[in-house]
Amino acid sequence: MRLDKVACLFPVTFLFAIAGGITSLGMIFFAKNVLGATPGRVGVLCSSWSVFYVLGCFFSRRWAPSLPPRFSIVAASFTAFFSVGMIFMLKSLAWAFFFYALYGLALAMFWPVVMGWISAGLEDRQLSRVMGWFNFSWSMGSIVSPVVAGWLEDHGDAFAVRAGSAIFLATALFMTAAILLVPSLAGGAAAARAGRQTAARGASRGTPLRYPAWLGIFGAFFLLGVITTVMSLAAGEDLAVSKKTVGIFLFARSLVMTLGLVAMGQTSWWHFRGGQIAAGIPVGILAAVLLVFARAPAMIFFIMLAVGVYAAHGYTNSLFHGVSGVADKTWRMAVHEMVLNAGAICGSAAGGFAYGAGGIGFAYSLSAGVLALVGLASLLVMARAARTAKGGAAA
Repeated sequence: MRLDKVACLFPVTFLFAIAGGITSLGMIFFAKNVLGATPGRVGVLCSSWSVFYVLGCFFSRRWAPSLPPRFSIVAASFTAFFSVGMIFMLKSLAWAFFFYALYGLALAMFWPVVMGWISAGLEDRQLSRVMGWFNFSWSMGSIVSPVVAGWLEDHGDAFAVRAGSAIFLATALFMTAAILLVPSLAGGAAAARAGRQTAARGASRGTPLRYPAWLGIFGAFFLLGVITTVMSLAAGEDLAVSKKTVGIFLFARSLVMTLGLVAMGQTSWWHFRGGQIAAGIPVGILAAVLLVFARAPAMIFFIMLAVGVYAAHGYTNSLFHGVSGVADKTWRMAVHEMVLNAGAICGSAAGGFAYGAGGIGFAYSLSAGVLALVGLASLLVMARAARTAKGGAAA
């Protein structure tokens, strides 16, 4: 993989991630304080983009082969800028649903494409290392964005949404300039075609550990979706903290998650080990149970650190085990993103409704129950895979 492509895609990833993070948190405050949405509607709105993101990823096999990666990234950035900008300009809940759906489709043109382009032709330690630094790029945006969004919201209810739209525009302009100045970026289309041709010739389907890894990332992002929605809705009311403090909580979680992503990207002991995949879920369950009772800011802060470890563990396992051994990595990246965002969709929606129905304790109790079911499903899947492998070896 050439240095010039990396030098372009990692900063683009950072900018797109920080814009997305600011928009996601800002939209919760915007829907509640400007659009006057109820907690349930806030949860539905703020998870609606993920529904269309998942749909966009699902149908990516139809449109991705005809659109070079560099143009897909530019189109995604401009569309995200336009859709978020229209939401704060129109200030209508109905139009917010429409343009947030368009925003989700824009993201489907960005993340799987970038991830597939960066990882093309890589396996084992090289794949783990490169994706570790990719994870560092986007997670740095996730670290910065909650603090920036919280600070902006303390100055005005629409400031964060406006900033997110502006950074999406900056991303589009940066990538456009890179295409004009870095001729080798045109090689992305050829690499993508070569990957698809290799896959068509009968490449491996990969490791069965992808299934428990995908279950793990679903559970991790379910919990993250609940936490983000509940904390944002409860700030200043049931939870005696400011919006800025919520941003600090999410900042701490993102910082630990970033460190975990980088650390796992530089090591290989966990590769193809099912036991460590299952071991992460109890951490998430414990964090959810503690959040049921936690009201002191210091206690919540330390729980967020544990949640960051849990999220990094689940994300890295899904990313690595999902694409290992397959040539058409863009599609597997799309599956990874679909499962991840299915968890975020369910978590955001469930968090909003559960908080409105029974408060903070009920929302986090529901999270613990869902994670327990995810853990049980993971154990059953791994047990079945082990029996299948044993039977194949005996034969």
